Formats: sequence, C-alpha cells, structure tokens
Amino acid sequence: MKWLTLCTVLLVQAESSPMPGEEVKVATFSVAPYVVDMDGSVRGALVEFFDQEIAPRMGVRFRWLPPMTVARLLRSLETGSADMAPILSYAPERRRQVDYASQAYIRFEPVLAVRPNSHLQRITDFSQLDGLRIGWVKQSVLEPALQRPAIQWDMNGEVQWERSNMGKLQLGRIDAAFFSNPYTPLYFAKGAGYTVRTLPLPLRAREVFAAFSKTASPRLLGRYEHAAQEAFANKRFEQHLQRYIEQRTFKLGTAVE
Repeated sequence: MKWLTLCTVLLVQAESSPMPGEEVKVATFSVAPYVVDMDGSVRGALVEFFDQEIAPRMGVRFRWLPPMTVARLLRSLETGSADMAPILSYAPERRRQVDYASQAYIRFEPVLAVRPNSHLQRITDFSQLDGLRIGWVKQSVLEPALQRPAIQWDMNGEVQWERSNMGKLQLGRIDAAFFSNPYTPLYFAKGAGYTVRTLPLPLRAREVFAAFSKTASPRLLGRYEHAAQEAFANKRFEQHLQRYIEQRTFKLGTAVE
C-alpha cells in the first residue's frame, strides 16, 4: 500500500511539473529594442529577459522562431506551429485564435516619429493628423481615435516593417511613422545615423499580453502565469530593459543626432 501511494504521488508530481529542458516554440514580431530581427534570428531585451528569468522558472527551454508578421504569428499560434508569443495586443476577436495570459506586465506608450522639419511640435488633438500620410504595420490593432478617414494610413506588410517605415520617413515618402513605444524609432534612427523627433500621443498606454496556442498544453499557460508573477515583480523587467539600452550606448530622449 505504501509503495502504491508513493507511486501515485510521483505520478502526480510528474504530470504537474515540466520535463527538464522541455522545448517551447516562441513566435515573435519585431519591436526593437524589445525584439530585434537579426537577419532571421531574434535578439533583444525581451528575448534576454524571457530566457534568463521566465524559462528557468517555468522549467522549459524557449526556441525562438524567426521573426514574422503579426498575421503570420496569429496563424502560427492558431495552427500550433508556435506554442506562445511573449507580447501581443489584446483584441476581442483574437480570443478565437489564442488564449491570453490574465496579466499584462508590459505597457507601450504610442508615439509618432517625425522629421526634424515637421510642422508638428506637439499633438493635443488628433485632427492635427488629418491629411498626413502615416506609416504603421498591417494586422496590428489601431486605436479607435486614430481611425479617422482624413488620416492616410500606409500599412506596411514587411517583417522588418520598423526599419522600412523609418526609411520611408527619412526619404519623405510618409509624413510620420506610428510606433507603439518611443524606444523603437530612436533605436533605428541612431543605428542609421540620422535625426528624428518623437511626439507622444494623447492615448492610454497599451497593454501587451503573452498569448498561447489553443493546441498547447493547458498547463503551459498556468506555468507561465506563475513564473511571470515572480519574474516581473519589483520592476525587474524595466531595470533589465534600461541596462540593455545603456549597454548599447542608446539613450531614450526626444531626439537622436
């Protein structure tokens, strides 16, 4: 009887605990410096943080898939080609495709990137954007306040859409480029060696959630929830992000020369 009880306990523990080194396929899209497309492989502050802080707490090993578009990421989660995505904006219709984590630990504050000679100095009303051609990315959530008929949205379908939109901005093909956070345009501007201004938008910060394939083990989401609560505590990610930026001699500001 004692032997049977011991076997039962061990079986329950095995079912509730991940196998050491269990592989989890992770799908991402480029949003530098959180996730950076390095010729088909991924780097970035978020990638490092998940590898160093989340994976050990979950008892898994992340296999980062090549960067992809948001549309392909959603298909990959829906079909089970990927098990999870570390960040994804919430949209009610996406719940048919993915299971969201219950808590968002990262919040993006949207900005417009403009050339130094832009007439825009400060955005207090979205009517200021009427008539402008603004670059953004296909299949991404756009705030209702920005869905104005008078704004000409140039939706980019490339995997490296950030670099592409910054190039269009520099060449004058678009008047501004929309970004989910202020770090991204400054990161690319510094790398390309030109000047850009970032203008905060009067919008609420956007929460981004980890998302999971409905074909993945239900325990995977539960293990993530437990690991993330501990890993993100005490602003650990914010500190990691700042160190990552400082190590790359890139500093946040309103302009980069």
